Amino acid sequence: MAGQANKGGRASGTFHRHFLLPLALLVGTFGLVLSVGFIRLTQAQDELQLAAEKRQVASALNSRLQALRRNLADYTVWDEAVRNLAIRFNRDWAIENIAPYMHRVQHYDLVFVTDEAGNTLIASDGDLLTSERPANLLGKPFIVAMDRLRRTRSGVDRRIAGITSVKGHAAMFGIGAVVPSGKVLVPPGKDRFLTVVRVLDSSSLVMLGDEFGIEALHTETRELEEASLPIKDLLGREVGTLDWESARPGSALRQRFTPHLIVTILLMAGGSMVIALLPTYDQVGVLAPVLLLV
Repeated sequence: MAGQANKGGRASGTFHRHFLLPLALLVGTFGLVLSVGFIRLTQAQDELQLAAEKRQVASALNSRLQALRRNLADYTVWDEAVRNLAIRFNRDWAIENIAPYMHRVQHYDLVFVTDEAGNTLIASDGDLLTSERPANLLGKPFIVAMDRLRRTRSGVDRRIAGITSVKGHAAMFGIGAVVPSGKVLVPPGKDRFLTVVRVLDSSSLVMLGDEFGIEALHTETRELEEASLPIKDLLGREVGTLDWESARPGSALRQRFTPHLIVTILLMAGGSMVIALLPTYDQVGVLAPVLLLV
């Protein structure tokens, strides 16, 4: 009897050492690899999606800047503008056709007509006339842009667009030299420049987001920001961020399939525990089909 008991004990020890321990290690390793692989895969999906969204947001902002620059030509490459702003300044004409007219028609927040020295000839802030100098409101990016335009040849079409900060808010601006569209000539020393500004506020960003399919595009700081892109001015300085709600397909996949993954690992662990309760190979042979089904 003692011999049989010793034989049974040895069999049980052999079973645990040669079968149960490797099985437990296999199950544990498989569960770990499966979990880490699933998490890493879904994180990679989120990273790829975010990178694509950042490119889309950057492209949308650049597209708006280029549209602003193109729109300037409708008002700067114009014989009538040269006659009424450069050859002889006509204030009534400027009010009716430039400021605050461009706010009402083009929805620019700020509009300025300046001479070569940067002095304001006429300007509007919203629908109201103002005497502010654009350099005071737009800062160094405007000053640098104006210097670039002044260094180019007078009397030819030259425009520039960029980002700056206006009263703490990121804003797009464009400057264009007023030049003839026909045979009218700009008198020497009579260069005139048109500057327009569009602040990146909530209403303009909603329009931008709708046009380019960007969900909840905004600049206001919120408790939880899912995605953001720095806004840099003409000098490369950060003046704000564009934030939006990222699609995050990987996160959605994790939320959906993590419970199933946990159940699978628990079933595998449960199967291992059942095997641990079996003392001999004979009993394993009896229950093996059931365990395989589990």
